Amino acid sequence: MGRVPRESAMPSLPLLSLRPGSPLANDTLPMIEPSPMKLVPDAVPVDAVPEAPAAPAESSKWALWTLSAFILVVGLVLRIWPSAGYTSTGFDEVLYQINVAKLEKTGFLGYDQICQIHIEDQRKPETTAKLPPTRFVYIAAAYLWKKVEFGDAPPLSRHSARRKH
Repeated sequence: MGRVPRESAMPSLPLLSLRPGSPLANDTLPMIEPSPMKLVPDAVPVDAVPEAPAAPAESSKWALWTLSAFILVVGLVLRIWPSAGYTSTGFDEVLYQINVAKLEKTGFLGYDQICQIHIEDQRKPETTAKLPPTRFVYIAAAYLWKKVEFGDAPPLSRHSARRKH
């Protein structure tokens, strides 16, 4: 198989003339800059001091703090307002409670067993997606809090934990 000559591989296009002063030349940026690219920036005199940015006006500082305080108050009200909150135990909290109970049975050294049980459960086609026990900090903190606060007391049943307060 012979090589195709370069001229026949590319269709012949008329070259555009970009003579200085032509309308196309005035609207087109140059493709190649005539001066070489600088690899090192020009030296700045040592005694040159950059201008300090202008200080914001007092009114703009006041407006920023007022807006920040307003956003904080609105966020706190939405977080604390009783009707905006979730009133029963949520799905995620129940899963954390189950994982804390498993951790209580196996201990920290058996944590890999909890993870393996979760993996086997998630492989079943009929199962729903559940939070993984690899969220270790939440589960370990809850386990330690339970041990400090309640000692070896048995956990509440899930039925009593789901009741509305």
